[in-house]
Order: sequence, then structure tokens, then C-alpha cells
Amino acid sequence: MKRLINVIIVIIIIVIISVFVAANFNTVKTWPVVKDFFEQKVEEGIPVKTEETIFRDAKRKNMNVIGLLSIGNLISDLVITGTNDNNYYLGRNAEKRYDGIGSAFLDESNNGVLEKVNVIYGRNKDSLFGRLDRITNENTEPVYLFDGKKKRKYSIFSVYKSKTGREYFDSSLTDGKDIARIKKTLEKKSIEKFLQAQNQKNEILILCQFNSNLSQISKVVCAVRVSG
Repeated sequence: MKRLINVIIVIIIIVIISVFVAANFNTVKTWPVVKDFFEQKVEEGIPVKTEETIFRDAKRKNMNVIGLLSIGNLISDLVITGTNDNNYYLGRNAEKRYDGIGSAFLDESNNGVLEKVNVIYGRNKDSLFGRLDRITNENTEPVYLFDGKKKRKYSIFSVYKSKTGREYFDSSLTDGKDIARIKKTLEKKSIEKFLQAQNQKNEILILCQFNSNLSQISKVVCAVRVSG
């Protein structure tokens, strides 16, 4: 009986550790021992997927790749593209191949460069922005955007449904007062109240979910940068 109890305790400990690692993998993999393991596997020629390797591989296949987007268990390392034509990626994936679904892409006004106001579009499909419907003030996670060099962290402050199907945001704005005004307007549109994040920076990320084209935007998720 004592041996059985010991076995059960060991199993419980293993399960707890596994759950912790799975939930905090991005942090765990930066620990020195774990980081050394990953680097060693790369040196041995064993492919290990990290944000850096995923981004590098995606960039090698398509120079229009500008980042990887992640939101908890909803979106994981989704490749984001950026060009000066919003229509280009409506039906092309992140490797520029026609697939009828397209990829998630930065608004054309940015010309493929992340600025202070960044609008990203994605079709209402699970492989893209379909899971944005699951975001609520009780079920929300930080938004991360890895740009190949640093990992930007954002906090969601507004979620709303588009009334007309068309949304316009001025990505040329850089002044802090202008961005604060836009943020306040977006907060008023939110269907729910979100906790205000600390250490907010002068940068907004707006995710627009659409059906078939950009005149059919259904849901908008707005987040403010807090670190990275």
C-alpha cells in the first residue's frame, strides 16, 4: 500500500510539472539548462522549433513575413505577412501560394513595417482569426508579436463587433495624444470591460477578423503594447 501511495504521489508531481511547463513554455525555454538543451539539439542537427527558427524559416520562404502572432491557446506562432496591397494575401498563404483562405496580413498603409498603430487582418477560419470569437474579459490572454528580433507583449483592452463591416484606422499616427484618443474611442466600442494594463506604451495592435473580404469585418480585437 505504501509503495502504491508513493507511485501515485510521483505521478501527481509529474502531471503538475507537465501542466506548468506546457502553460509557461515560452518562459521555461529561456531557462539556462533548457536553453542549452535546445541549442545542443540544433548543433546536433535535430530540428527544434522555436520562435526564432519558425520566423527564420518563414522569412526564407517569403520576404514579406513581418512577424509571428500568439494568443494563449487560441493562436500559436501564426505567420503575419505585410505588403503594400491588401488584396495580395486575401487568397494566398504565407508562402505566397493560392489556397482560398489567405494569410494574416498587416494593413497596406504600413508598407510591411510595424508602426505605432498596426492593423492585422485575418479570415474567420480556425487556422487564422476564427478563434478570436472566444476572447472575453474572463477568458483573455496577452497578445505576443515576435518581429524576428524582439517579442512585443500587448494587453487586450477592447473587443467589439463591426456594425458596418468596414473599419478604418490611421496607421500614420505617432503622437502619443493621438494614439491615446484612438484608444479611448476603441474602449467605448467594446462589448465588455477589460482590466487596464500597467506600463502602457505608445503602440496599439488591432486584429480584424473578416469573412470573405475587408468589407465583411466581423470582430475587432484591440490591444495596447506593455513590454518588449
